[in-house]
Order: sequence, then C-alpha cells, then structure tokens
Amino acid sequence: MAASTIEECDALIDMINTMLDITEAEAGVNGAKDEEFELVALIREACELFRPITEEKKINLKTDLPESLTFKSDRKKMQRIVTNLLENAIKFTPADGTVAVSAAAQNGEIRIDFQDTGVGISESDLPHIFERFYRCDRSRSQGGVGLGLSLVKAYTESVNGTIQVESTLNQGSRFALRFLQ
Repeated sequence: MAASTIEECDALIDMINTMLDITEAEAGVNGAKDEEFELVALIREACELFRPITEEKKINLKTDLPESLTFKSDRKKMQRIVTNLLENAIKFTPADGTVAVSAAAQNGEIRIDFQDTGVGISESDLPHIFERFYRCDRSRSQGGVGLGLSLVKAYTESVNGTIQVESTLNQGSRFALRFLQ
C-alpha cells in the first residue's frame, strides 16, 4: 500500500513539474541556455537509449543523419524534445513497423523529422494534440497524461523553432521540427 502511494505521489510530482516546465517555456521564464553541442550525437544517444525497446517490439529504428551537425541551443530542452518525440513514435508503432529519424542542415535551418508507421492521428484529433492533457482516443489505453506533446511544442518554440505534424489514421505520423541555424 505504501509503495503504491509513493508511486502515485512520484507520478503526480512529475506531472506538476512538467506543467511548470511548459508554463515557464511558454512565458519565456528561464529562457534557453544557448550552448554549442553536437546535435547528431544527441539524436544517436536517444536512439541507442530506445533501441532495446524497439528490438523487443520488433520495430525497425532507422536513422538518416549527417556525420556531424553542430547546433547552438538549449541542450537539455533539445534532449527532452528528441526523447519525447522518439518515445511517442515507438509507443504508437506496432510490431514490424518502422520509426525513422532524420536530421539535416539546409538553407540556414536545421530540420529534424520523426516519422513512423504507427496508428496515426485522426483528422479531428490533429488540431488538439499540443493541448495540455489532450489524449487522442487511440492513446487513452497507453500510459501518460497528455503533457508530452505540449512540452515538446513549448520547448521547441522557446528555442525559436517550429513543429508541424502530418498524420494519416492507421498509416503513421511525421513530426517535423525546424530551427534557424
């Protein structure tokens, strides 16, 4: 009983902290801590972190990354953005599906794309996926409270980026991030 209560309290604290992170990012409080770092290494590390899960689920995790891509931004925020989007792609992709991550620098911007062959997002849900606590019908049976994409959007915008989503039900989704270089 006590262990269950502690777990519930930890989950509640995590949720509150995530809500605070979103609010701070949207308000511009604790602004981006610009530092130069290797973006490709950050993406590869995230992919390696999730590789055991993709192997267990029999998901093909593909990357199309340049050798190197130096980026100046808030490293911790970029880690959260990348891991949240990668985790979602894996979570909503069934066995024998594919999750692909690509990055490139082109025309003064850095592009990062996360594409999956998962369950997709319905046309009616798509306009709401970045709202706090919003969970699509298909995701209600999965874990989470509906804050991950809100955090991704808030962090992306706080480091002067944009995020776009294309999705087709039962065919998959593509989340496209764009950052000025």
